[in-house]
Amino acid sequence: MTISELIKIGKERLMQAGVSDAGVDSRRLFSFLTGMSDTDIVVRGREERPEQAAGYIDLIERRASGIPLQYITHEQEFMGLPFYVDERVLIPRMDTEILVEEALKQIDRTLIHRAKPLDVLDLCCGSGAIGIAVAVLAKDNVKVTCSDISGDALEVAKINAEKNGADIEFVQGDMLEPFMRTREFGMILCNPPYIRSGVIPTLMKEVRAHEPYNALDGGRDGLEFYRRLAKDAPKTLKHGCAVLMEIGCDQKDDVARIFKEDGRYFDAECIKDLAGLDRVMVVQYRWPER
Repeated sequence: MTISELIKIGKERLMQAGVSDAGVDSRRLFSFLTGMSDTDIVVRGREERPEQAAGYIDLIERRASGIPLQYITHEQEFMGLPFYVDERVLIPRMDTEILVEEALKQIDRTLIHRAKPLDVLDLCCGSGAIGIAVAVLAKDNVKVTCSDISGDALEVAKINAEKNGADIEFVQGDMLEPFMRTREFGMILCNPPYIRSGVIPTLMKEVRAHEPYNALDGGRDGLEFYRRLAKDAPKTLKHGCAVLMEIGCDQKDDVARIFKEDGRYFDAECIKDLAGLDRVMVVQYRWPER
């Protein structure tokens, strides 16, 4: 059986299973198995590869069962950087790059006012994609700490820090509890769980059956972690410093209200993603008047 024939069989099986990117996934799984590039696959498509048929079909069946491609290949690109992922962490999404891009802009704008690197916290870090990307791309302008309640997630984040040559501090704990009254950050970045509990059973099978539930569930209304962040962030923030959060596309007004009603934040701004949907909320912390 030739390479082209194998990939055609793989594509047809994935189409039958309802995989939306069946053609792309069938080629990527063959590349993962063999190490061949897309160009190699095209140029050498008529080569016979019967010895790889069984292994390839096994990968195709795993994908057809609903396992995300990234959990099979253990690869996901984010901000142009390579990340290892498995079922201990959420798969980094392109939408989250908006959060990193805005953080980098704010870091650049504050350079003139700082004599030392900005202390940045990546809260609910999961795979570490946000914090590691900031550390790599902002270089010596930041000192990044990644924190998560899940020890399993932190193990993955540590793999990714080493993979990308990022000097990161890792702390395990529940939201901001490890830092309150003991640490001051110049910026908090957070992509918290924000899916409403009742919505999770309706998500795509790839998500609801394979990505970690605790990293998805934002409570009954999806806002539980924003409330906790608004309440506790002032205990870890310097005056005028920023909190940048990813939000659900229908949560802008609710998240803005939570921080406004707290009374200790100002300049709430919402940034849209490439699809024009609300994606990132930015607020500044106001030091209380004495």
